[in-house]
Amino acid sequence: MDRAIKGDSGAAVKPRHGSGINDGSGANAVVKESRRVVSAIEVRHEPTSAGLVRRRIGADLAERGIEPDSINEVVLVISELVGNAVRHTPMAAADPLAVRWEVDPDGVLVEVTDASTEPPRPRTPGTDEPSGRGLQIVAAMADDWGVVPLRSGKRVWAHVPVHRVATVS
Repeated sequence: MDRAIKGDSGAAVKPRHGSGINDGSGANAVVKESRRVVSAIEVRHEPTSAGLVRRRIGADLAERGIEPDSINEVVLVISELVGNAVRHTPMAAADPLAVRWEVDPDGVLVEVTDASTEPPRPRTPGTDEPSGRGLQIVAAMADDWGVVPLRSGKRVWAHVPVHRVATVS
């Protein structure tokens, strides 16, 4: 489903998968559309939030029949996105993070919205550097990822392909 959307800034963005739209309500929302399920939570701007998000999304995807290896890949990607938002958003702009995920027939679209207007920048860290590989991990696990600039921050999204548990009839 390719369609151009507009962020709060009015800039047109064309994600390859899903709508890329986050209502920002922060509620534990579940919206069912034709063959898509959208869920959202709001978490604090702190490192422990990544664990909360991993557990919530992991449990949700397991209930939806996603294979454990695919769940691990989605959880790794969302953990990197939440970690980046916590690490790189200044404390003065530390509003809660909006986390959203959408299960579609091909995979899971994950999104993290934060208050920083600075886009993420992939790095090429040296072999002895302990960090700086998060976006490389996202790019390796996702079939597409991007950034939607907003008037008061940004939304970083990634689409992770998944496999479903085979059912026996």
